[in-house]
Amino acid sequence: KAGDYRVTLSLVDTNGSKHDQSTIISIASNPPTAAIKISGISKSAPALFQLDGSKLSFDPDETGNTNFSYSWEINPPTCTVVGFADVSTLDNLVKAASDPTAVRLPCTKLKDFSSTYSQPVIKFSQKGDYTANLVIRSVDEPKSISSPVEQTIHIDNILDLNWGVMKASGILQ
Repeated sequence: KAGDYRVTLSLVDTNGSKHDQSTIISIASNPPTAAIKISGISKSAPALFQLDGSKLSFDPDETGNTNFSYSWEINPPTCTVVGFADVSTLDNLVKAASDPTAVRLPCTKLKDFSSTYSQPVIKFSQKGDYTANLVIRSVDEPKSISSPVEQTIHIDNILDLNWGVMKASGILQ
C-alpha cells in the first residue's frame, strides 16, 4: 500500500552492543485506470445508452473492490441524464426515459466527481457522433486520479418507439 514506512535494521555484535539504523521508505501510489463500457439500452429507444465506468475501471494498488468517484464529460453536451442504473433496472429506465415529467439532469452535471455517477443512462437528443470522457478518483486516496479515457458513440436515430400497450378497452397506456 502507498505511504511512508520506517524501516529499522538492528545489529548486535559479538560483544552485545546494539546498533540501530533507520530510514524512511516511500511507496508511491499508482493512479487508478479508468475504462468505459457503453451499452445500448433498447432497440425501441436507439438514443438511450448506459455508460459504465464501474465494471472495467481498477486501482492497480488494490486487490479488492475499490471505491471510486466518477467524472464524465459528454461532447457535444446535447444529451440528458435519465437515471443511474445497473442491468436489473434498465427496463424501468427505458420507460422513465419516455416520461416527459421525469426529473432530468443535463449531461454537464456529470463533470462533478460523485460515486453515484458510475453508470449514468444518457438520452441523446440529436443525431451525430458524441465523445464520452471518463476520469475516476479513488475515494480512499482523493489525490489519486486516473488519466482521462474516451470513447465515441454514434447516434443515427433518435426516434423513441415506446408506444405503450393496447388494453382491451382500446386505450394506450
